Amino acid sequence: MSKIPFGFFIIFLLFFSSCYTGPELPAENPAALSYSSEDISRFTEIIKETLDGLYWKYDAGSMYFEDENLIFEGKNDDRLVEMEQAAASIGLDMSRRRGEKAAVGSINLLHNNNEPAGRAKFFFSAGVLICAYYSPAGDDYARFGLRDKNAYLIPDPFRAYENETREYPRPVVMNANDFGKTAPGVKNMAFGGLLASIKGESVIIHEYKAGSFDLKRELTFGGLVPIDFAPLAGGGLAVLLGERGAGDWDGAKEFSSVKINIYDDKFSISSAAELGPDYTAVASSGASLLLANGRTYEFYDIKPDGLIKRSQAILTHWASRVKWAGLAGGGPEIIIADGVNIYIYRLNGFLPQLIWRSHAEPAFADFELTVFDLNGDGVSEIYLTDGSPVCTRYLLTRGGLRAETADDADGIDIIGADRGDGLIWIKYVE
Repeated sequence: MSKIPFGFFIIFLLFFSSCYTGPELPAENPAALSYSSEDISRFTEIIKETLDGLYWKYDAGSMYFEDENLIFEGKNDDRLVEMEQAAASIGLDMSRRRGEKAAVGSINLLHNNNEPAGRAKFFFSAGVLICAYYSPAGDDYARFGLRDKNAYLIPDPFRAYENETREYPRPVVMNANDFGKTAPGVKNMAFGGLLASIKGESVIIHEYKAGSFDLKRELTFGGLVPIDFAPLAGGGLAVLLGERGAGDWDGAKEFSSVKINIYDDKFSISSAAELGPDYTAVASSGASLLLANGRTYEFYDIKPDGLIKRSQAILTHWASRVKWAGLAGGGPEIIIADGVNIYIYRLNGFLPQLIWRSHAEPAFADFELTVFDLNGDGVSEIYLTDGSPVCTRYLLTRGGLRAETADDADGIDIIGADRGDGLIWIKYVE
């Protein structure tokens, strides 16, 4: 093979380098082709004012603009429907703008701890904002209204808000030796000076004595599996139990049937009731119970001879965890988490009224939900943990709930454990 002269090779490189400008990059401001720089500056201010007004945190340096055509196939295009719903949620109407060109401003949204929360898009047609929505981090196809994140859905819903000048105590690190070598399980919950949790097919109850938690009682259920439990006023527990069925979540239902046992303060069964297979969670408030049955939420009064159904409501989502507790001296509120989203309701008569909703941070299916006033300011926080080191705290602020990383040290979070001298936060290290 004949060799290429070195001089020819140098000439070829010089020619190629003069033609090649690297990988094609988007223009810094493509929409400037259709809109003036004054328009883009005005659009930028509108985007910032909108996000500030809805209490979003964002990365201003990530904003860019591009042109997008709003023509969609068919009147029932899913994307168009989601966009119109998102626009309507903040008082915009894009129904007459189909097929028009729009300048689209995009900006990165942030959680309070500066982790990515998603990306928002703002559509301007004929110089007017006609639509805005956001897609959460990790899901570029979903479109949610900007009110779905932080802002309350009714004005000023609480009597008091978090006093953020009050410091939150750090967790107390404990291990199996501090629990009488009987490690706690999951769904840890404090009540009446005790700490209960689900461990395998049992509910175990610890009591703090002489510097450690001792095993006080272990409740077993004859082969039934504890799904959830709730402490009752005056002591005792309501325990939701399932009977294993064939298959799993990918096939048949996980439980072929579900029942509920009511235990008195001596942990003896005072009543029981058979339920259907779709019950997933239980919560209590005073002498009342809330049972999540698929997307139906049932309210019961606890009577000496059993449960009396008072009312029910059908919501748009199921529940993995439910708490029924007053957050700020009023309420009580109903806090529901389904593994992806978190909701706060308040009963308006017999109907739950949605007052706030958000995407869980992070989104996970197997997690713990705790409502507890850790800094003692009279306003409870909401805690989400998933068994990993990360614990997320939601704070009630006047603008909405704000999420922050409460702790990311190794260990399992047990929030609200009673050590005899008050409720505390434990990091259980195996």
